[in-house]
Amino acid sequence: MDHKLNFEAIDNIVNLISVLQKEESKHPYSIDHGGARYLLNQTIRQLWLPTNRMYISNEAEKLFKRLGYNEKEIFTFFYRMRVINKSEEVITVELYKGASSKPDREQSLKTGESFLFREVFHDDHIIPITHIIDKLFMIKEPNRDNVYEVLKDIGVCRMLKGEDRKVTRTKRTYDEKFIIENLYYKEGIRIKNYQYLK
Repeated sequence: MDHKLNFEAIDNIVNLISVLQKEESKHPYSIDHGGARYLLNQTIRQLWLPTNRMYISNEAEKLFKRLGYNEKEIFTFFYRMRVINKSEEVITVELYKGASSKPDREQSLKTGESFLFREVFHDDHIIPITHIIDKLFMIKEPNRDNVYEVLKDIGVCRMLKGEDRKVTRTKRTYDEKFIIENLYYKEGIRIKNYQYLK
């Protein structure tokens, strides 16, 4: 195992899995299973991933660059952070509200104007977190090493919300390559520097 890893985060995940694998306790200060499941889900979603597990679609990168950002800045934005148009051109973006399937409106941004990251961009867990959690529950005696082996499968693709809305959620398997090369590919989503077999 890589010794640069944050063992605290992995140990928290190991402990939550252990809680959920046991019979639910009603003793004071124990965690109910619903709460433990929620914490496990959120802990996994909040993990910092190594750069080789973070992808970006060509279209998302193109928009970031048009807005005046370089490659190193692209992965410094999250959720409610403001993305400012730093370029000299007026750039029109489609803004989405929450989980809506269609854009709420378009906005033409002059230099210095901004939008919330989550209104335009989406970080897609390529293998759904529910699949990751299901695989974690298959571990009979969870520990740092065997939990880490599953967590290494987590990959995120930063894409435009419009791209995300085209991808099916029902045919996701525990196979990152299949999802990228078939489900994403079918909808015209191409990932920067990805070595496609097709």
